[in-house]
Amino acid sequence: MLSIQKILGHDQKFFDLLEASAQEADGSVHHLIDLLEKLEQKASPQSLEAFVRSRRKDKQITQELTEQLCKTFITPLEREDIQALSAALYKIPKTVEKIGERVLIKTTTQRHRCSDGARDEREITSD
Repeated sequence: MLSIQKILGHDQKFFDLLEASAQEADGSVHHLIDLLEKLEQKASPQSLEAFVRSRRKDKQITQELTEQLCKTFITPLEREDIQALSAALYKIPKTVEKIGERVLIKTTTQRHRCSDGARDEREITSD
C-alpha cells in the first residue's frame, strides 16, 4: 500500500522540498537584514558567504525537486505549478544575494570617496 501511495503521489516529498526552499529564501532575507543592520551601525560587514551558502543550498533543493518530478508518475499538484513555485522560490535567494553585493559595493565606494575627500581636504588646508 505504501508503494502505491508513492506512485500516485500521495507522499509529502514535494511539499517538504518546497517548504525547505521557502525556509532557505527566508534565511537569505534574514542575512540581508543582518547585513543592513551592521552597515547602519557602521560595523564592518562580513563577507557574502552566508548569501552564497543559502543560494547554493536552495539550488540543491530545487534540483532535488526537479529530479523527483521526473521520477514521480502522478504528483499532488500540477507539474507546472510545482516547477513555477520552485523557480519563484529559487529567485528569492538569488535576488537577495545580488542586492547584498550591490549594497556592499555602494557602501565601499562611499567610504572610499569620503576618505579620498578627507585626504584632499587635508592636503588643501596644509598648503
